[in-house]
Amino acid sequence: MKYLWAFPALAVFIAYGIVMLPLMVLGLVLVVIFAHHQAYAIRKSRQYRGRQVLAWTARLLWLWGNEQNGIDGASGDLPAGWPHLTWSKFLQIVGWAGWRNSVGNARWTRLLGMAVDPARVKVCFASELPVNLRRGVFLVRQGWRFQFRWTYSATRQLRIGWGIAEQSGKTPLGVGFSTEPAATV
Repeated sequence: MKYLWAFPALAVFIAYGIVMLPLMVLGLVLVVIFAHHQAYAIRKSRQYRGRQVLAWTARLLWLWGNEQNGIDGASGDLPAGWPHLTWSKFLQIVGWAGWRNSVGNARWTRLLGMAVDPARVKVCFASELPVNLRRGVFLVRQGWRFQFRWTYSATRQLRIGWGIAEQSGKTPLGVGFSTEPAATV
């Protein structure tokens, strides 16, 4: 009974994967084709005021874009030193929009993204209460969306799910799902 929370969380993670995997595969193919044809241009981000991003010129590809860092990952707020930024523009786009950050704009949709409201966040399990973002294991949820995190060393953690616990307050729509097997604390 103590671990019944694991079943709905696992079901949500599997359902998300079933929806996203075909979109990711389709996106990789589309990204390679459209990047090869240089079907992109610099424009204003629709989500980040005052930010210019490299974006697809075809509206059909919006889902495989990235309003935060652009389709090449070179705009916005990435820390310096990301290795893909030294690659050719084609490889930057394929590496960022097709592989690492595929279906990047899904977080701006009501079905696949979310707005976090700390008052509605429930702790399903935590090795430490209150939930400590720097140590231990926890699973939190808001509605049907879950986040699991296991900090297994002083600098490494496994994260799966929507970024619920990382939010310091109420957020607008735009919190997405991620799977990070070795995220840095």
